[in-house]
Formats: sequence, structure tokens, C-alpha cells
Amino acid sequence: MLNVLKGYEKVPATWQLLAKLYRLRTLNPSQYQAIVTFLESQERLRYHLRLVFPAFFEEDEPENLADFLQTEEGLGIFKEAVAIAALLLLMDTDFSPYQTNGHDFMEHSLAVAVWSEQLAKMCEAPAVDGFMVGLYYRIGIVPISRILSRINTGNFLDEDSTFQDQSQWERNQVGKDFTSVGHDLLELWQLPDAISNPIRGQFRPALCGQHKATAIRLNVARILSRSFFSPSFTAPLSDVPPQSLNSLGITVPNIIMHMQDALDHFHRLRGPVLELVEKRAKVSSAA
Repeated sequence: MLNVLKGYEKVPATWQLLAKLYRLRTLNPSQYQAIVTFLESQERLRYHLRLVFPAFFEEDEPENLADFLQTEEGLGIFKEAVAIAALLLLMDTDFSPYQTNGHDFMEHSLAVAVWSEQLAKMCEAPAVDGFMVGLYYRIGIVPISRILSRINTGNFLDEDSTFQDQSQWERNQVGKDFTSVGHDLLELWQLPDAISNPIRGQFRPALCGQHKATAIRLNVARILSRSFFSPSFTAPLSDVPPQSLNSLGITVPNIIMHMQDALDHFHRLRGPVLELVEKRAKVSSAA
């Protein structure tokens, strides 16, 4: 079995920040100042966050920003911004996809994150957990892409391939699939089990123990994410297994009622995030 995570042993600074932020419910003034000081030394992270969370970097910083980040809601929004920036920075250095391009990868990850978060709110579960699980559910593709580019196996998927097809092919090539690698990477980088376990068990929620409901929501979110790209906004609902909704205590009318909120949130994030991805692609092609 290949060591897919060789070279990932050192936790990047952004992921260290994310792991610390995750464990906080609110920020006190000294913690807020520590974050400001940390960001002063992280030029690339500041660049990414400036577009995703612009209020943090306005020259005329709102007087209530520190107070806002010292609330659970404000800190939750900032956690999501750092989570997005962390993934973008990882893609900057290690993304050589065998299956998709960076634009599609990030757009789809955001779509799943938004729906996973929305479903978590509907179930009165932690919204930030839902967002991170959705955002990172395919993060294992990044280190797998890196190693596949070295062993030069070539592409394998066609348009009709499923995630299960992808999973089997990856196990044949490197010994693990993107779900296991994603779990192992997040665990290595000290993200909690509430995030990593549902990613590993996304196709087998029954194996996730106390995180089973999160894994089920992730599966539903993957299906609902297609609503952002479908001519019929509600068409993907017919593909959601009724037993999944029943186990979550969610109804189809309830989902429809929240669809516009999810769409609005997706588009608020999509523009600035994909702008960063496209700038990266232009720099890479120029090099």
C-alpha cells in the first residue's frame, strides 16, 4: 500500500488555526488579538480570507467586529471562512486532479457544504460541523491526485462513473479511497472526529457511530447540491432516499422551504471563492 499522506505530516499553519478555532465557542478579547497577530504573519492566508471574509480586513474596521467575532454566530462565520481558505491553500500547492478541475472541485464542494450546513440547522445540529463535513467530504482527492500524478496512471473515469466506481479504482491504485484518505488527513491535522468520521463513513453511515446522522445528512447534501445546477430546482429531491429523510426527521416540504436560503448562501460564497480558483489557474498556466 502506498503512503498517500507522505509529506503531509507537518500541519500547515492555517489548519492549526482551524483546529484551534473549532474548539472555541466564542472568542475573548485576548484570543481575538492573537488571531489578528497571527494573520499579520500569514500573507497568503490574508489574501484568501480578504475575499471570503472581507469585513475582517477593511481599513476602517467596524467597531463592533471584535464583538461580533466574540459571539457564537460571528465566530461560526469566521470558522467557515478559514475552512474555505485552508482548502484553497491546500489546492494551491497539491492539486493536480485526475478526475476534475479545480473550479469544478471547489464549486461542488461549496454546494455540498451549503446543503450539509442547511440540513444540520434543520436538525438542530452544529451548523459549522455540517459545513466543514460537506466542504471536506472529497478532500482525500487532493493527496490522492498528488501521488497519482507521480505514478502516472492516467485518467479512468467517464461521465457515467459513480463515486463508488471512483472509490474502487482508487483502492486498486493506492490501497485507499478518497473517503479513507480524507479521514486520515483531517485526523492527522487534528480536526475532530465529528468532521473526519462522517467523511470516512459517508457511504456507510451505520459505521459512524454517534456521527451517523451527520453522514446521512452528508449523503443527502450530495444529492441536493445538484439543485444549484439543475434546470429544475426541486428535481434532485426525487433521488433522495425517503428512509434517509425519515431517519433525520426531515420532510420534502421542509427542504423546499429552505431551498432559496441555501441558494442565496451558495452564491454569496461561490463568486469570491471561484475568483480565487480562476486566478490560481491563470498563474499556473502562465508558469
